[in-house]
Amino acid sequence: MARDTAEAEAGMKGIRFPAWHGKHYVTLAELLVRLGSFGLDLTWRVEFDEIVDPRCVEMERRADAGMDTLTLLSLTTPFLQLIDAEARGFAEDQLVLVLTEFDSSSWDVRAVDADCSVDEAAPRARRVGAGPAPSWPAAGRTPAGTCAHSDEI
Repeated sequence: MARDTAEAEAGMKGIRFPAWHGKHYVTLAELLVRLGSFGLDLTWRVEFDEIVDPRCVEMERRADAGMDTLTLLSLTTPFLQLIDAEARGFAEDQLVLVLTEFDSSSWDVRAVDADCSVDEAAPRARRVGAGPAPSWPAAGRTPAGTCAHSDEI
């Protein structure tokens, strides 16, 4: 499975955005909520370089078997600021989404396919290694099957 995961990750496209927007830290819980229905049925495995909260221990304990999105959400609310963490989302046994937090300063959101999952997760995001950030739709989610910034993914 590690080889399949590496191959899936190599084919992912993604965006990077600052973890801080003014005085607001974008939490993992916020990203999970922004994923909407795309992230709801995923199984998550989370790894940390630094344990910053007792909830991190529980997430690591569940890492091998994985946890559903609602369990992960319950462990990351009301507020959990991570340092060097990665959450991998699996659909069945296939890696489809990776959320990586770097030193509490930025997030990378990468997905296997170029649907709205990446675009919906990140406000003021830009493609990893790309130019300026696209605008974030003020109304939130775009209608199913459409993507406001599909050319940016």
